[in-house]
Amino acid sequence: MTSSRRRVLRCTEQPYSCLYCRPRPIVVCIDGELLRFREKGRRKWFDLPIDSAFRISIRAAARAKAADKRANS
Repeated sequence: MTSSRRRVLRCTEQPYSCLYCRPRPIVVCIDGELLRFREKGRRKWFDLPIDSAFRISIRAAARAKAADKRANS
């Protein structure tokens, strides 16, 4: 496992329209214990602690599994 001492920036290949009507790629940054997001070409960053992101992904996976189970019943 590699520790993250330096910031890692990545940009999505597809544009998304999250904040405004015009779709833009999303820039993602791993900065220590934070995940940071912004639209490409904008300055405002939105931060999410890594533990919160992990908790959100676990809940989403559990909901998807429960929905799949209900659909197959």
